[in-house]
Amino acid sequence: DAWSELIIVGTASERTQKSLADAGLLDRVSFRSGIPDEELAALIGSAQALVVPSRYEGFSLPAVEAMACGTPVVASAVGALPTLVSGGAGVLVPPNDPVALANSLTEVLASPSRRAAMGDAGRRRAVETYSWRAVAEQTAELYRHVIRARSQQGTNKENN
Repeated sequence: DAWSELIIVGTASERTQKSLADAGLLDRVSFRSGIPDEELAALIGSAQALVVPSRYEGFSLPAVEAMACGTPVVASAVGALPTLVSGGAGVLVPPNDPVALANSLTEVLASPSRRAAMGDAGRRRAVETYSWRAVAEQTAELYRHVIRARSQQGTNKENN
């Protein structure tokens, strides 16, 4: 079944392992850490969704990596996540709301067409906004803007 496995990139605490065992979920949840970049990219690309249930989040490189792989994102609306997953690349939920998170994830997993649309939107956004090329072009444009502004300031000082 499509929802038969949850892979978490990270390590589980003893408390988490016990909770999973008590719920009978040890065979359906696995933890991976220290995996090579190529394996991580393949894992993210094969996922039906990436979940980022953060209480606090800075830029969230994992969200951008998922978007670059065409993987939809379900995330807490904290930090930079609302900006990162805008444009249909993901679904945002209130932080600290496990019910909203579960409901949104269930909706995303239940709709292959929605996942595909979110994945396409995320891939476009990642390439157009966050790829090395896009960032370099944005940086160069900022430099051009600053140089023009400084040149205009110099011209205005000469004319006064």
